[in-house]
Amino acid sequence: MSESNDSSNQGRVRAAKIRELVSQQLRFARHQIGLTQAQLAAIAGIKQTLVSKMERGQCLTILNLTIVAQALDVPMARLFTDL
Repeated sequence: MSESNDSSNQGRVRAAKIRELVSQQLRFARHQIGLTQAQLAAIAGIKQTLVSKMERGQCLTILNLTIVAQALDVPMARLFTDL
C-alpha cells in the first residue's frame, strides 16, 4: 500500500471516530435534559428522522449541528468533546 493510501485510510478512520463521538454527544445531551427524539425535533423545527440519523452519525452538517445545539441550549463545541 502506498503512503498516500495509508494517509487516506487514516483520514477516513479519523472522520468515522469524529462522527461517532459527535453522535454520542448529541444523544447524551438529549438524554441529559430528558427529551425524546420527537421532542427535540419539535423544538428544533426539524423532523424526528433527522435527529435519528444524526444520532447514528449521519447528516452531521454544520447547519444541522448548529440547529440541534441551539435547541438543546448547549454550545456546539460540547458536541465535539469526549464524554
